[in-house]
Amino acid sequence: AYSAVYLYPLGREPAALCDPHERPALSGGRTGAGPALYRLGHCPAAQQPPARGHQDLQVFAVVPAVAVCGPAAGPLHRGGWMALTGVQKTVLVCVASIALVVGAVVNKVTRPAPLDRNALQQAGVYLFDSPRALPEVSLRSAADQPWGLDDLNGQWDLLFFGYTFCPDICPTTLAELRQLMQKLPEETRGQLQVTLVSVDPNRDTPEQLASYLNFFNAGFAGATGDSEQLATLAKALSIAYIEPDTSNENYLVDHSGQVVIVDPDGRYVGFIRPPLNIDQLAQWLPRIMAEE
Repeated sequence: AYSAVYLYPLGREPAALCDPHERPALSGGRTGAGPALYRLGHCPAAQQPPARGHQDLQVFAVVPAVAVCGPAAGPLHRGGWMALTGVQKTVLVCVASIALVVGAVVNKVTRPAPLDRNALQQAGVYLFDSPRALPEVSLRSAADQPWGLDDLNGQWDLLFFGYTFCPDICPTTLAELRQLMQKLPEETRGQLQVTLVSVDPNRDTPEQLASYLNFFNAGFAGATGDSEQLATLAKALSIAYIEPDTSNENYLVDHSGQVVIVDPDGRYVGFIRPPLNIDQLAQWLPRIMAEE
């Protein structure tokens, strides 16, 4: 005998479960048409037709007799993946594969390309492979408040070293930085601070700085102070300048013209070499700030 339970069709409704090899009629059932199956001994189930060979048999899992409660009320189904035909499975696999490929293509198209260092350098921007830490310094702001490393935290900073009595490079550079800020998206402007660090602390008092920067009307900050503190910061940022002979009233100060880039963690990440290319910087700075 097969150790399986079989299902015989009976009209449009499935018949009760039974084992066709145990043919004797049960008590209360009709003989000759197959054994009757009882609903826990309370009522007889539908009669089974005589077995007509294995071609009529649909094999299901072995079911303990105590679990059979009566005739089936409808067809038995297998759900989920196992119920699908081979063609359906193939179609689903193909659809899933196509979705993965499309998702990968969309991600590649919409994701910004990595920063191209060569293109950046053509725009005058030079970024370091690793950010450089800056030392603690104690200077004074244009508002005559303490100014130091903490003022470089929490936002991106562009630092330019110059002085208010500079006849050419300084006003030109600050005017270009104002143009740059105007071209940047509003979100980027809100995360960026331009600061003039004076290399002429002898004449550039906080009040002088404030008056000079107000002329540009661009929200620029300023820093000035002790010569030794200034030299410490300038050295860390690779800024060169020559201390002037202050005995001459109209002395000039020779200094570097690059603009220093400092990230929100107060680290030196790169610089912009003059002359400033405003249009290209307006394109690159938002990406640098988003990816660095």
